[in-house]
Amino acid sequence: MLGTINHIAITVVDLEKSDKFYEPILNFLGYKRTLESEELSGWESESTGMGIKFWRAKDELKEHEHIIYA
Repeated sequence: MLGTINHIAITVVDLEKSDKFYEPILNFLGYKRTLESEELSGWESESTGMGIKFWRAKDELKEHEHIIYA
């Protein structure tokens, strides 16, 4: 589909907590879970095919502070 985004990938520290938080929102927006593993969860829009993936942060980088514009 021309003019759409294929997917968005977001790295999170706690994958399970992020899934619990975002699942109701994504379901409301028409996304269904299509991938689930220890490392990532994936959601896809049934109407547009756009995907959102949540990746578990690597253990050695979990404490790395996010600094905007760094």
